[in-house]
Amino acid sequence: MGIKTESEKPARKMISTNSGQAQPTENFYKITQHERLNQLFPSLIDVMDIAMWELDLNYTVVASNKKAKKIYGEDAVGNFCYYAAAKRDKICRKCPAKMVYNGCKSGRSEHQRTDASGKKIYIDHIATPIKNNNGQLIGCLVVIIDITQRKLMEKELKKHRSTLDKMVSERTRELKYSEEKYRRLYIESKKAEAVYFSLINSSADAIVIYDLDGRTQYVSSAFTKLFGWSLDELKGKRIDYVPEAELEKSITHINNVIQRGISCQAFESKRYKKDGRLVDVSISASAYNDHEGKLFGLLVILRDISEQKRLEAQIHHSQKMKAIGTLASGIAHDFNNILSIILGNSELALYGLPKSTPLYSFLEEIRKASLRAKDVAKQLLSFSRKSGENRYPVNIVPVVDESLKLLRSSVSANIEFRQNISRHPYTILAEPTQIHQIMINLCTNAVHAMERTGGYLDVTLENKKISSENKELYPDLKAGRYLKLSISDNGHGIAPGHLERIFEPYFTTKDIGKGSGLGLAVVHGIVKNHEGVIKVDSILDLGTSFDIYFPAIEAREKFQSDIKQKCPTGNESILIVDDDEIILKMMKKILKSLGYRVETFTSPLYALEQFLIAPNRFDLVIADMAMPKMTGDKFIQELKKIKPDLPTILCTGYSEWMDENKALKMGIKGFLMKPIDMHKMAVSIREAINLNKNYTQFLIPV
Repeated sequence: MGIKTESEKPARKMISTNSGQAQPTENFYKITQHERLNQLFPSLIDVMDIAMWELDLNYTVVASNKKAKKIYGEDAVGNFCYYAAAKRDKICRKCPAKMVYNGCKSGRSEHQRTDASGKKIYIDHIATPIKNNNGQLIGCLVVIIDITQRKLMEKELKKHRSTLDKMVSERTRELKYSEEKYRRLYIESKKAEAVYFSLINSSADAIVIYDLDGRTQYVSSAFTKLFGWSLDELKGKRIDYVPEAELEKSITHINNVIQRGISCQAFESKRYKKDGRLVDVSISASAYNDHEGKLFGLLVILRDISEQKRLEAQIHHSQKMKAIGTLASGIAHDFNNILSIILGNSELALYGLPKSTPLYSFLEEIRKASLRAKDVAKQLLSFSRKSGENRYPVNIVPVVDESLKLLRSSVSANIEFRQNISRHPYTILAEPTQIHQIMINLCTNAVHAMERTGGYLDVTLENKKISSENKELYPDLKAGRYLKLSISDNGHGIAPGHLERIFEPYFTTKDIGKGSGLGLAVVHGIVKNHEGVIKVDSILDLGTSFDIYFPAIEAREKFQSDIKQKCPTGNESILIVDDDEIILKMMKKILKSLGYRVETFTSPLYALEQFLIAPNRFDLVIADMAMPKMTGDKFIQELKKIKPDLPTILCTGYSEWMDENKALKMGIKGFLMKPIDMHKMAVSIREAINLNKNYTQFLIPV
């Protein structure tokens, strides 16, 4: 679009028509040839895909570029702007051009409009003055920005998860900042080149202009800020910042732009920064012509989408871990039922055999293997952030010391253990065996990383206070007190491409037979279950460091004494309900061996009918949680309607809806996680029965 010179102006004044059309005012053309915008400016404006109008002092559209014609149609030129844009017969209430003509440096307003195709769109109008050589106002330039997609995105963003609100808010501020920079593009711009480079440098996205040989002609300040290279470093040179893996796709897109005239929009790729780091970018590119209309070069816009990619990966990882947790909980439930049968029957067999017989040692190995399998089930449950274990206030220094002592005995002498452990650490709410599991998994990985070259293993335990003054150093942590556990090595390190996957279950870079891929996934699940945060830093050939932050609490450590390995006996009548007949037979044998009278049922509904016939016949009821037609907690509630003081125990292989605290609040006296060993079940039965009566226990060894 251009402005008429003094020699080109028509010899007539403005004429208005009833149809809304008007002729440009004579004063609009009273400008000199020196002020005339050069021929390159319109081509570059079209390349940048920004809609613009030129208005005279009578609000008449004098010129319209390609983008504006797509929005308002070809017939906008010659019409009043308010008629062309809104089919009005008078100036709009918040007209940005009117603001300029009333003395403002610029004007801006947003409106809902109907474009040339009849589609409802939202438009942002920005007006800046146009003056002649004498400084006299002769019209204005209106930038027309289609913000329909932004409006729709704003509505959609409100539906997203609250955890993303902060990032969305920050991105919105960035967009508003970018819009404010665009609003000032034409202020005090008298020459086309100055206006053009103001547009380029006001963009929040990185912009680079190439000639047809791929040599750099210009880079914006945002490009320098993102990538590190200045215009002086790149002028007339090719930018060597395309990774080899992205080269083929990038060349294909550029050839489509130059050879076929197909603009590239939002092509996601990666680029190197000056310091060698990779950044995720969204690339848009268009070819532009010279003043004669010949293909002249390429304009490329690169948007940094690293944060967007990080958030997408975070959400994907969270969803994947949730799915794995659901699967793990189901597997653990069935697995624990099977283990209950194996463990219970092996303990029954051991109880009836003297230790001197060869069969006794075989059965003891079966029992030990069952207990190890029970730990595997706990690992599976750690994925679902619900292990079934109780946490309590604890000083973890003894756990760390014991773990290192255990590791030292099996580690070669070429690996040095170095400790820096606070002897007055904060107390945390933890389950000691899971802290031990973290230590073993992380230290074992560190040892494997150094087994060929040797090195050092550093273990640090220190108190950390995070306040408003140092909060920016720990963006993932809330202000407060933390116990920091760090495990570092100087082994071979972790490749950058693997860092984002190391906490995925079954992902491993070790040789077959040397790792299951569960270790770090289990660590991640345990840390999250303890409301903690885990961070990892690694450099190839230099080493790896894991930092874990546990929230501190104001409490003293709870010391637990060893449980006497003897089973209390009794002679009461016990009702057991479980839909698994094999488990019922096993439990019946165990309890009979302890002196109890036992009745078993596979149907909770039938068991309820039998209880109604003679409720005083039973001294205790044991029910499984997961049963068809009626869950264990519902079954117990129905029993208590008949006999409120009835002692009850609830068993489960795993339940997402039930834990020990919930069971106790319901009045259930005992809560057992499968697989249940003989001693634990015997103790729970006696505790439940003896709660309201005085009873002498008889203990038998197991």
